[in-house]
Amino acid sequence: MEQAQKLYVKTKDEEGNEIQKESHIIAFWTDVAKGAIYLHENGVYGYKDGSPVRAKEELETIISQPVQRKYALLWWDKVGSKLSKTFYDKKSEEEERRISQALHVQGLGEAVQLDLVQYQRRPTKDRSSAAYGDPTSWTEWFTSRPDWWGLAKTIQIGDWYFRRCDPDENPDNDDQQNKPS
Repeated sequence: MEQAQKLYVKTKDEEGNEIQKESHIIAFWTDVAKGAIYLHENGVYGYKDGSPVRAKEELETIISQPVQRKYALLWWDKVGSKLSKTFYDKKSEEEERRISQALHVQGLGEAVQLDLVQYQRRPTKDRSSAAYGDPTSWTEWFTSRPDWWGLAKTIQIGDWYFRRCDPDENPDNDDQQNKPS
């Protein structure tokens, strides 16, 4: 049996520190425009650092040989989809935790955290969800941060209705979107 190729890859540990990680590669496919996929010794179709591919479409477009693509898609349907979702959800949570800790460690107080909040606004005359613009920081609409910024979930000021953008919520499902708080 052929031995896997050993690669040393620069990556980051759970704390965000740069480390070198050993990867064992059985095969790889590349597409200049779309990237590369590696089949690791543990059976994972992923990137050089061992993380799984993010989407099935990558397997479909980068692996050009039909038989090899068939095996990769079988892996995705049986294992890869769930593995990828779990891996990237955990990675996202760790990133949020690191960012949150960094803000507190650096002594960035509540004022800076309020500056990070974004709102969408719409004219008060148009009550549809489609009327809301893109999420924006206070600097787009005001010369100084309003006292309510980051504290009010929704608020009406003059001819504008504002709603806070919370990353863990879908504002279009908000039953209270037309009621100022």
